[in-house]
Amino acid sequence: MKENTTTAEEWLTWAQRAFEIVYGFEYQGDNLLLARENLLYSYIEYYYERFGQEPSTSFLRKIARIISWNTWQMDGLKCVVPGSCKPEENRQLTLFDYLGDDGFCADGSSDQCPGYARGDITLHTGIYCRIMDWRAKRSQTFLSTMKGGGL
Repeated sequence: MKENTTTAEEWLTWAQRAFEIVYGFEYQGDNLLLARENLLYSYIEYYYERFGQEPSTSFLRKIARIISWNTWQMDGLKCVVPGSCKPEENRQLTLFDYLGDDGFCADGSSDQCPGYARGDITLHTGIYCRIMDWRAKRSQTFLSTMKGGGL
């Protein structure tokens, strides 16, 4: 970015814009933390190379907020927070609660999320992940961005 800007204000504007248009998700929380740290340290390194000093706390907070919105934890097959679709999934099973390979309980009732049972990503009972549209200054579900926002 250094070769494409002439003023400090211009560099800061385009650096921020670059972070606003990069999105990513991760299932594992520890990997998400590492990705966010790497993005923030990259910003600090580029800032230092350009200006010969570390960025102010206010600039770092602004970039950290963007990074925290634009990199999030998500089950990519469901577009929901991992483990939120079926909270009873972590409960202790009893002898009478056996779930077979078909996903149904021994008594014939279904213990599956409707989205999983029907193969429809829009019917999951979990918490759908949200991302920020920085130009419109509003959040939206990640699912709404798929297929041109038609879902």
